[in-house]
Amino acid sequence: MRIVMMLLGMLIVNYSCFRTTQKTDFTEIEFDNRKVDVGSINVYDSVQCNFSLKNCGDTLLIINNVISSCGCTVPSWMKDPIEVDSIGKIEIIYKSEMLGEIDEGILVYFNGKSSPVHLSIEGVVIESK
Repeated sequence: MRIVMMLLGMLIVNYSCFRTTQKTDFTEIEFDNRKVDVGSINVYDSVQCNFSLKNCGDTLLIINNVISSCGCTVPSWMKDPIEVDSIGKIEIIYKSEMLGEIDEGILVYFNGKSSPVHLSIEGVVIESK
């Protein structure tokens, strides 16, 4: 009787573990360019950068989040899933607030093994003429 109860307990534990395990569909993302050089911009001006991407995997691409390294960099992206072999974009608006070099990082989180992907914006902020 003890053996039967022990086997039944193991069966219940194995079944519950199997039921809670979720299959995760991973995809791959490819960017035309991971770095954008905005050149020289005037202080207090804004510049828009677009990062073009492609879903190179076998399942829908879902961009979960896009995080910038500072508040002067505001990302926006497609909230709908991107079909296989389809193109999407991430738009970044950079507002220059200080003189000097621009080196802003952006992290793109998505349903892929290589997530997050690092993007960057480079350039220089100059005094208005």
